[in-house]
Amino acid sequence: MIEFKNVVFPICAALCYLAALYKLRDLQVHRGRNDTASWTLLSVFVSKALGYTLAVPRVAKLVDDYSGVPNLGALLIHLFEGIFFSGAVLITLVLWVYEPKQARRIARHRLLVIGLVAAAMVGLWLIAFDSNRPRSPHYIIQEAHRPEVAVYSLIYVGALLIASTEIIRLALTFSRRASDRWIRSGLRLMGAGSAVYLINIFDRGSAVFLVMLDFNPLQWELIVPIGALTGTILTVVGLTIPSWGPSIEQAYDWLISVRAHHRLYPLWRALVDTTPGIALTAPQRRVADSFNVTDIRYRLYRRVIEIQDGLLALQLPTALNQSTPRYRALLAACGQRLSKLDADGPADSEENSDTRLRHSDIRNLITLTDDYLMALRRLPGNSTEKS
Repeated sequence: MIEFKNVVFPICAALCYLAALYKLRDLQVHRGRNDTASWTLLSVFVSKALGYTLAVPRVAKLVDDYSGVPNLGALLIHLFEGIFFSGAVLITLVLWVYEPKQARRIARHRLLVIGLVAAAMVGLWLIAFDSNRPRSPHYIIQEAHRPEVAVYSLIYVGALLIASTEIIRLALTFSRRASDRWIRSGLRLMGAGSAVYLINIFDRGSAVFLVMLDFNPLQWELIVPIGALTGTILTVVGLTIPSWGPSIEQAYDWLISVRAHHRLYPLWRALVDTTPGIALTAPQRRVADSFNVTDIRYRLYRRVIEIQDGLLALQLPTALNQSTPRYRALLAACGQRLSKLDADGPADSEENSDTRLRHSDIRNLITLTDDYLMALRRLPGNSTEKS
């Protein structure tokens, strides 16, 4: 079990350190901004990272051996990884969801409660301290038979239980009110992370009583590192996703636009060759066109407009190159659709170049492109589409 913790807890610590560095970078970028919530969020990651670092069995033993104070590592783990972390998360949520004046008042109250709980735990730990006793790798479980440690454990577990329950309540309540989808997702993930942490909290709370009944809670100690890793991933992602989530969404939209722009090329090129006047710029060969991804949203917007213009032009007797295989394939693929073109497509003007293309329009045109390619292949002597 200790060896498993030596693997899992460093991973948890690394995730928290990465989140802290990410938040620190964000604070550096917005250096002039007085953002108490961001600094509080940074303290969330730092306290959790320190707690998990100390929770690595080798590190905890090193702290005790170097300081000469048995079980000092256990106290620091419980304070940083438990009390300070949960308190900081609660204060961060308060600063996020309440009005500034009310948030400051609630935050001060919770800071006072955190201080009182930490002071009580330190006092009980000092009362229980005995320099003649050897260190306990599993402090709460191995020392729970001592009254002062039992009270220490119940205060610790009770504080975490109240904090986690309140985090879940706030997260679920305000996720339903949040208009931003990334904030909504972040709050739900935080609530899920706290729900997972409850497993560890109940494990530690029940250990106090099970030890008195001569049970050995170490037999199911495996759930602690597993719960810690799962809860940490959910919480770290939940607390940071409002910052990086929109960038992921933009990157995904960019990739979708690149793919759509590429897939529409055969139909667009055929229409341009049939009616050259529809293209704003001279067409490139397909390979060069595929690698040109600058300003892709505008270029996709233009391509959709030019395809729609080209499809309309097919209905006119002035369409050029009517004897080519491409023209015949276009008629075969598009003949059933020409009367169904959406007249409400985006207007052909640069002022509207930021207009969001409807996904249904793009999907329909991609389907039409596939139909055109299939019709072209069916024509005698045209097994492939040449560009």
